[in-house]
Amino acid sequence: LIGYDRTPADWICKNARSDGREYKAFLSVGSSATMKNDTRLKSLSGRVFVKQGSSLVKVAESYNALFQADATPLLGSLAYDENGAAVTGRAWTGATRDGSSGYAGADNSDLFYQGYVDSGDITALNGDFVNLMPRLELGTGDVARYYCISQAPTEALTTLPAGGKHAFVTISTHQGNLGGISGADEICRENAYYSGLSRNYIAMLSDSTSSFLTRAAGLFGDINSLGIYVRSTPSAMSFVSGLGDMYNGNDTSLSTAMQYTANGYAIAAYGTLKTWTGALSTGASSDHHCADWSSQSSGDQAIWGTPTETSGYWTVNGMGYGSDQPIATCEQYMRLTCLSE
Repeated sequence: LIGYDRTPADWICKNARSDGREYKAFLSVGSSATMKNDTRLKSLSGRVFVKQGSSLVKVAESYNALFQADATPLLGSLAYDENGAAVTGRAWTGATRDGSSGYAGADNSDLFYQGYVDSGDITALNGDFVNLMPRLELGTGDVARYYCISQAPTEALTTLPAGGKHAFVTISTHQGNLGGISGADEICRENAYYSGLSRNYIAMLSDSTSSFLTRAAGLFGDINSLGIYVRSTPSAMSFVSGLGDMYNGNDTSLSTAMQYTANGYAIAAYGTLKTWTGALSTGASSDHHCADWSSQSSGDQAIWGTPTETSGYWTVNGMGYGSDQPIATCEQYMRLTCLSE
C-alpha cells in the first residue's frame, strides 16, 4: 500500500470489522513513529486476544509484551483474520523485532512507498511475527496483510441498578471439557475482559457437587431478592428476573431473554444458540454435566439451554422440565452464561 503515514492501513483495519471498536494498524513509520512507541497504541492496557474460530485466545499480557526482540514469547498465534479464520503468510510491519523502526520504504521513512519493507511471519510465536528475513519488495508482486488491534470498549454498565447483577452469554463456544467449574469461571472472566468489563464473573453452571443456585447463595446470600439484568443494547440494561425466579420450573417466566453478549449484542448474530448449564429448570443439578465439565467425549453428556427463551427452556431446552432431558454429547461446542459477582 502506498502512503506516507498509517492512515490507509488504519482505514483497512477499521473497515474489516463492525463491532463498535476502533481498530488501528500497528506499523513503524520511520524512526519518529515506531510500532512499539506508537502514541495511538502504546497506552493500550490489558491483555491481547485474538479470535480463533468461535473462541477467544490470549496471545500476550500487554501490547508492549509483543515487542521483546528475540525474547518475545507469544502465548498464542496471531494467525487469524477478523472472522477467526486461520491464515498464513506475512504482515507488513516496517519494524525490527523490538518494535523499533526497520525498513519501511525507499528511504526508510516513507511508509510502503517503494523498495524493500520489513514484514513478519503471522504464524510465528516469537519475534519472527514482527520481522522475518528476507524483506518483501513492493512492486514485485509481494503481498502481505496488516496486524490490526483495538482497545476493549469502555465499560458501560452505569445503568445497572444498585445491587443488581449483570449476566451475559459468551461470544466464545466450548466443548464440554471446560476445566471444571473453575475453568468455566475463567472463560467468563476472559470474555468479560475482552469486552471491557472490569468486574469478576462466574459461570452459571451446575455439576455433581453443587448446583449453581447453591453456589450463588454462598456468594450472595438471599438469591430471591437479587435482580439479574442483561445489556440488551450497548447502552441499556434490561431486567431479566430475580435470580431465584429464574429457576421456577414450569412457571419460569423471564422478563427479558438471556440472549445478549457482554457488549449488548444479540447472540443470534454470532451463530450457536446453545449454552451448557448442567441444571434442571428447578435449579437442581442434573446427572449430566460432561463428567463435571472435564470431558469432551461423545460418550458423556450434559444438559443445555437456549438463551433466546424466556421460559425454563433457557436452562434446560425441551419438554420435561423436571427430567434429565434433553441432553447433548460433550464433543459439541456451546456457549456459557456468566454472572457478575
